[in-house]
Amino acid sequence: MGKKRTAEERRRHAEENGFDDDDTDVDDNPVPRDVLDYTKEKYDVQMELWFEYKKTYPKATPHKLKTLKHFAEFMAKSIKGVLDPKGMPTVQTVRNYFRCFVSGWNIDNPKSLISRDHTDSITNYIKGPLKKKLGLSTATRPRTYLTLENHMYMERQLWQNDGHEYVHDGSRVLISGKLKCHVFTSARVGEISEGESRRGTGKGLRYKDTVMLVA
Repeated sequence: MGKKRTAEERRRHAEENGFDDDDTDVDDNPVPRDVLDYTKEKYDVQMELWFEYKKTYPKATPHKLKTLKHFAEFMAKSIKGVLDPKGMPTVQTVRNYFRCFVSGWNIDNPKSLISRDHTDSITNYIKGPLKKKLGLSTATRPRTYLTLENHMYMERQLWQNDGHEYVHDGSRVLISGKLKCHVFTSARVGEISEGESRRGTGKGLRYKDTVMLVA
């Protein structure tokens, strides 16, 4: 471990690296986190619903719990449920849509954030009073798993029926290995293979940078 530097020594080092007292190139605005375009599109859909709500309630503000409760009800009423026989949306769907709205608002309005306390309160409202008032559904989609028959179909398609001419001879082996990776791992395979929701992000491994051992 090197000798501990004093604060004065560190200040001199910062100045030698170009730091000065001019702070005109920075501002006091909060900085929202970066989100993928696909995610931002989901946020924008709920923001559009908020603007539609504002046409009827022009003085509405998301910083009042009463307004947020009313908007959550409006949001729930606007959803066509798929899992419920009566067409009612599920509690989870309403919660997800509301979270998208909050995220969209906070990104677009960094100086006027919706507080975490308000968000938590509306989550409890959706799960409790609103669920009871509207009869929101608690149905969930049944989990589906890849069967051995499905897997064999994919392998036959790849090795017997795929007429694509691959640039690299090993590509077909790699694809087969990656299919098995998707089947046998619970990890985020989107970090290995670029997923639809991460298209164009540069996430995922390239063929020439990948070494895969298949036993």
